Amino acid sequence: MNVRIIAFLSLFFFCCWACQAPPSDGSAEFRYQTTHADEHSQFSRDFVQENKDWNWQFVGPDQQPTELNPGSTALPTYAVGRGNGTGRINRLVLDENHPKRLFACSPTGGLFITENHGKTWSSAGTDNLPISGVAAVTLHPDKKNTWFLCTGDSDDNFMYSDGVWKTEDGGKSYVCINGINGIEPSCHFKRQVFSSDILYPRGLDNTLIHVGSFGAKITKNANVNPAEVRWKQIRQTHYYDIAQHPTLDSVIVLSGQNMIITLDGGNSWERVKYPIQPDEFKFPFVRMSVEWSGTNDDILWVTYTRSTQLNQGSAGEAFLYRYNWKNKEWTKVRSLKKGMNNVIATRARAFAVSPITDSLVLCGNVKPVYRSTDGGASFKRIESNQMHDDIHHLIFEPNGQTVWASHDGGVSVSYDAGLTFENADNGIGAANIFGVSVGQNEEEEILWGGYDVGGNQYDDGRWTHVNFGDGFETGFDASTEHRFVTRQNGYIHHSDNGGESFERRASGGNSKSEWHTWFKVDQSSPGILYNAGKNVVRTNYLNGKHEVIFDTKAYNQELLTTYKLWNSKHHKGLLYLYILDPSLINPVIMRSYNALDNSDAVKWDELPKSPKSGWIMDIVPHPRNKNQFWVVYNDTEPVNRVLFFDGNNYLDETYNLGYLVAESMIIDPVTFRLYLGTSHGVYTKKPGEQKWVLLNGLPGTMIKTMDIHEKRRQLYVGTYGRGVWKAPLMKD
Repeated sequence: MNVRIIAFLSLFFFCCWACQAPPSDGSAEFRYQTTHADEHSQFSRDFVQENKDWNWQFVGPDQQPTELNPGSTALPTYAVGRGNGTGRINRLVLDENHPKRLFACSPTGGLFITENHGKTWSSAGTDNLPISGVAAVTLHPDKKNTWFLCTGDSDDNFMYSDGVWKTEDGGKSYVCINGINGIEPSCHFKRQVFSSDILYPRGLDNTLIHVGSFGAKITKNANVNPAEVRWKQIRQTHYYDIAQHPTLDSVIVLSGQNMIITLDGGNSWERVKYPIQPDEFKFPFVRMSVEWSGTNDDILWVTYTRSTQLNQGSAGEAFLYRYNWKNKEWTKVRSLKKGMNNVIATRARAFAVSPITDSLVLCGNVKPVYRSTDGGASFKRIESNQMHDDIHHLIFEPNGQTVWASHDGGVSVSYDAGLTFENADNGIGAANIFGVSVGQNEEEEILWGGYDVGGNQYDDGRWTHVNFGDGFETGFDASTEHRFVTRQNGYIHHSDNGGESFERRASGGNSKSEWHTWFKVDQSSPGILYNAGKNVVRTNYLNGKHEVIFDTKAYNQELLTTYKLWNSKHHKGLLYLYILDPSLINPVIMRSYNALDNSDAVKWDELPKSPKSGWIMDIVPHPRNKNQFWVVYNDTEPVNRVLFFDGNNYLDETYNLGYLVAESMIIDPVTFRLYLGTSHGVYTKKPGEQKWVLLNGLPGTMIKTMDIHEKRRQLYVGTYGRGVWKAPLMKD
């Protein structure tokens, strides 16, 4: 099976399971507010957790790290400026009444705000929501501190939605206004729900429109008691964008898989017939994004994207159109594929038309921005490497000269109508972290691998961007002189000089590694690391020698790949393998006690089949007993998601976790206390205890990875959307 398919399926299954998790911050009252009907309150109350306030501190990064050795092996010249950043931002919103104020929406990290035109940003209070990710925000036109936001991911499948929330005090507190007939909590129906856009229309007081995978809904009483907000279904079709006419308040367009328009403020809606292309049935997924012309109120500009489904790997072709809403006429401007970088469905908002002239049109995608000065008839590419790859949104300010761009690295701004861009994300701490590790010296040294932003390092009080690509597992040796960061498809970049450069490679020879490049440094034997893949390879990174110690296919032709592996610094030579079979959800676990012996002498035992099907996220060996370990699954069944293998049998230790999704686990070797990273924070218990306790204080993001600094007695966690956080370990 193609490794990218395996990686995608893993993420897909995670998203499906994650959508089942109930909102929870450890407070019964708060959880009740996230529901909106009596029949759902029992679902929330069934899993009230014991919780403890804990001293979590944000470590970072919240500004773009410095590039480390640009032009080097790890950060080649072509990659400089393209992979560095602070995290994915999907959408930007200008405050028309306060010109220096902007909002940036991270689908995993939440809402960020600047009051000084992008010089500095800060979190807008969404860390305290059950789900921090924000798809879109809309502002009350007359009340500066009243905002409405919809949670989740507007463009892709990386976060589910918990519906609509409102603040009346500038983000200090929020209340859920899913109300009556709003979108149900996705956890209740055990299905994925995506929110895409929200609008409080100018001139239509108390009206709110919300669109997403559930269709389109409208309320005319947005400012009543939150539990009494009543929503009405407009359409069932998946819509992505809402656009109000520049001067006629009652004219609003919803666009997505089709377009509808209202001329009476949302009381009635009419379907807009869009142009049919001869090969449309080859590309059944259609998405349209719209923007009103700034100079002709009759004209809508439309990007019309077509693909086989909503993902990057099946992009068809995109077109630029103009639509006259009064005479209902379409004009095709051109294809956005031929001679360009195309526009794929998940980048459909990456176009903008100047508010002062329809001649100037900008269009982006992965990279870079294309610019037209003749109304879209032709486009020229701006100079590359001005901003991070993967542009999600472009938006002009009213002056027609200032342009804002959001992308997978944060926010950029142009002051010359889109010709040149500069970084403008100081204060945005929205990193999506897959792997975090800490050095064991007295000083604070951190490595982390992030989605879209490669490998990164914290040392001597500063963050540096180490390598390009998607960053995953990281690792230090005991001395911290040898450091390792990764990018996709098996590349392990190696520093042998304490992180001053990463010019060496420690990739696993012929391991045929998976996309996420899973490896582990052997802390018990200097110079050794293990790399997962179709072959498990043991690498001596001091002399560059690679040895295959397990061949997945040779062991069993039916098996696909060794997906992950784990070792233990407390048991020399101990190594666990997690292997995928064709079903992908019936894991095979192998164990060796002598993984450091000659390659032909390494012996493997297949362990008893787990009682649980699904995707394994973590295996944690017991520090004292080499025959025992914990295994963590990332679905939402109320049993058998945290299992303890006692040497003979698997024992269920899920206990009171309810429907929370488990992502990672670590054990304190001093107290033997377990720490479990979930979709709603870190839980803890000691072996033998039969309840998990939530350590309050983290944002509502997934905890993907953890490490312990044993001398400092600190726990470090990597969140999916809010960077690195730390807190003291419990004393017992």
